[in-house]
Amino acid sequence: MPVRLRLARHGQRHNPYYHIVAINASKRRDARPLEKLGEYDPIPRLIRPSGLPVSAKVFGTERGQALKEKKVEWNVERIRYWLGVGAEPTRALVKLLERT
Repeated sequence: MPVRLRLARHGQRHNPYYHIVAINASKRRDARPLEKLGEYDPIPRLIRPSGLPVSAKVFGTERGQALKEKKVEWNVERIRYWLGVGAEPTRALVKLLERT
């Protein structure tokens, strides 16, 4: 059973959200994975400190300047495990791993 590490798309139209998963290579993209390894949100979203109103000027940000960032969270130990047992990552996942 060849295993691949790939991105499984979730979310709505024009608002993608990906799970980084280990899955059987013959399964479809959004099938039930063997294990969920992380999450990736490619859309830059506003960073808002919790508990503060939007109008509060925190960390020197001006009213017109809003901090945005993409979200990448993953379990490094489990990804190393799957790579160690022979799982093949997709090209998109290789690029994402190299960037971070």
